[in-house]
Amino acid sequence: MPVCTTCAHPAEYLYTTYRTKSNIRLGVCPRCSAFLDPLIEHPPLLLILDLILLKPRVFLHLLYNRGTRPLDATAPSINRVVQTAPAGPDERETVLRQDLVRLVFVTILAEALVRIGASQGGLAGRSEGKGGIRCVWPVSGILLGVMAEMAVQYGVTLILGLSVLWARGWWTPAPGTPSERVQGSGKAKAEDGRKANFRPILIPLTLLYTSILPLLLHLLLSIWYSPPTHPSSSTPLDTLHLPSMLTDNLPLELISVMHTLHHLWNTTDRIWAGTRLLGGMSAGFGLRVVLPTRPWETTGIVSAGWGAAAAVGWVLQGPHISVLV
Repeated sequence: MPVCTTCAHPAEYLYTTYRTKSNIRLGVCPRCSAFLDPLIEHPPLLLILDLILLKPRVFLHLLYNRGTRPLDATAPSINRVVQTAPAGPDERETVLRQDLVRLVFVTILAEALVRIGASQGGLAGRSEGKGGIRCVWPVSGILLGVMAEMAVQYGVTLILGLSVLWARGWWTPAPGTPSERVQGSGKAKAEDGRKANFRPILIPLTLLYTSILPLLLHLLLSIWYSPPTHPSSSTPLDTLHLPSMLTDNLPLELISVMHTLHHLWNTTDRIWAGTRLLGGMSAGFGLRVVLPTRPWETTGIVSAGWGAAAAVGWVLQGPHISVLV
């Protein structure tokens, strides 16, 4: 069952078709009086722009509405719903799984290219020596590491997300389709279409939709970005360039801490840090659209997934390369 992209109210259909497929009429939400889903007429480029801008409506469109059946105005009243995929819960589950497989493949490929470039001292700008990081794994090892970290990150995020939903009574791991599980709660079903049509697969799908664009941005910017080189040895005061009046009054411990932070800033791959921060913020925002969680709950869920992936990467890869999550 599709939902309104403005208020998430459930609807029987999104638009009505007439004699020709190009002649359609968008449905209107009975709650907010807005069009149920104007994105069905938008080309893929506009959907990508909406994903970049993190508009809530694009998440509801991609996760709940894409490929739903229209209402055929020319058919008899007893059989007006056009039989196009997805025609039911099983078909929608198939569509979601197909999207998951495609996005997982693209994400693994993009992440592997980033790490392969890092191993060559190019795309991610890893430098050798102390404070630098160098990949010594072959391509197959990098692919296996990426898949292992992704599996752990998405698995932990999924388990924690479902646990929070179960604790709040928003989702129960009962058999049957989502619509069947909420038959006893007609009011909740009528108010929130996300609950009536929720599936656990929507959580990893949201993470994939929000992570693929920062990864592709990383690959694109790495073409022109020159990674920081290993800084030459110098004293803390020389690297910080602090006025002598200030350094004379600062304790040596504080100066040492400032020097360490300054060193980390100069040796950090800023594109990597920026795109990962963007991906984390995007993942949190996307989950907030799909799930009724509080901001601190969403932050904890996303951070726990990152931490678990980082731990797995550290165990698998050892001290030779840092974990990219």
